[in-house]
Amino acid sequence: MDPSNNAREPLTQGIAWATTIILGFGTIGIIQGLSALWRKLRHIDQNDTHEKISRLFQKIFSRNSANETFERTPNTHTATTLGSESLRSASEPRLIHEPVEMMHIQKIDPEFTEVKSIIEQREAHKNAKKYMQQEAERIGAEVFFVLPGKLSSCPKVDDVEIKHLDAKVFTWQNTNGVQGDIQADGKNSDHVVLYGVASQFNSCEAVSRFTPEPGTAVETYRTDPTQGPGAQLQFPDEQVEIINHAANLGFNGLCEVLDDSTKNAVKHGYLTPKTEKSASIVIEQLKANGHKMEFPCIGNIPKGANTEKVYEILVAAPAFGIYSLGKITDQKKKKIEFLCALQSYRAQFQQALKLAALHPQKQLIFKPTAPGLGVFGNRVDNVAKAFYVAAKEYESRLIDKKIQVRLQVFQSRGSARMMANTLRLTQWIEGV
Repeated sequence: MDPSNNAREPLTQGIAWATTIILGFGTIGIIQGLSALWRKLRHIDQNDTHEKISRLFQKIFSRNSANETFERTPNTHTATTLGSESLRSASEPRLIHEPVEMMHIQKIDPEFTEVKSIIEQREAHKNAKKYMQQEAERIGAEVFFVLPGKLSSCPKVDDVEIKHLDAKVFTWQNTNGVQGDIQADGKNSDHVVLYGVASQFNSCEAVSRFTPEPGTAVETYRTDPTQGPGAQLQFPDEQVEIINHAANLGFNGLCEVLDDSTKNAVKHGYLTPKTEKSASIVIEQLKANGHKMEFPCIGNIPKGANTEKVYEILVAAPAFGIYSLGKITDQKKKKIEFLCALQSYRAQFQQALKLAALHPQKQLIFKPTAPGLGVFGNRVDNVAKAFYVAAKEYESRLIDKKIQVRLQVFQSRGSARMMANTLRLTQWIEGV
């Protein structure tokens, strides 16, 4: 991290935590959470490590977490218990999770993207992919590494005008939480379901710029009430740890997009250019190399009494809003948000078509979310325009394969609902 930002980081994280607490826990949770947060933050020195701060956050959430919310997307169902047990209600006691015992992998250097050359980062990414592939297959999961493919020309966000999308394909769907949805889809043999999961560019989940230590991902994710961790936790614990191990090995979906001049714009999977100059270079690299972004897609049978494989593709968005590290103009943020979302949705539509081809006897249902809305500060119109451009590119092929695309909207409200309205989507209702 740039030393000039050290003093800001605890405050930035404090605001992020407070926002998440306010979104998720109601009056009692707000009072208890913010009180605990303030008591601790008064004593955090600017030179304290991410590990110490993240442990503080976990303690606060473990005392206050009952309901689940939506940042990168919200959820209200509680996570599953360990092993093969099914979902429990929020009133049931929490189980203490023991870290999964797996092969020894060292914790990633917090300054990895600062000190390693882009060539070294690309080599680490390649090794991380190999590890994820081998270990996932060992436990019976499928893994795909999805690239969006090259565009003939890169559209400009200000030139995009949202018009009609075919209602036979594109709708929005109300959800009360991804956890319950994945559990239900794990029992449905009529469809193959692909979820877009809000993650980071290193494929793991974190409420601030840190990577959970190897073997602690499940424990850490249980303290995070957002969509990404909630989705990952529906699958075997060992799978969750394998993905996080890959992050510690250096998985970086942007390493082929960036170069040595911009490599430190991403840290622990968070893409946040710090300066106007860096942002300008990142924009040009996203235009030229955005098709080289890489997103992992993992298919496995969810934990519990399930029989059907469900797929999750781990996608990401730039971290602005309260996570911003420097003064960057809104125009540059707009371009970065649009370009990242564009390639993310293009990759997801491509993977939906691939899975449909692999399962020709079943209908493919793709359930995307809207990464970047909420505390990451991405604007609804920028993400909606990206979705629209990608959707129009793939629309005819999706129609041909009878794929349904249902944008997930938590409890029919919030930023995702605004995005659905911007896209002029109608609501999908079962049986209608």
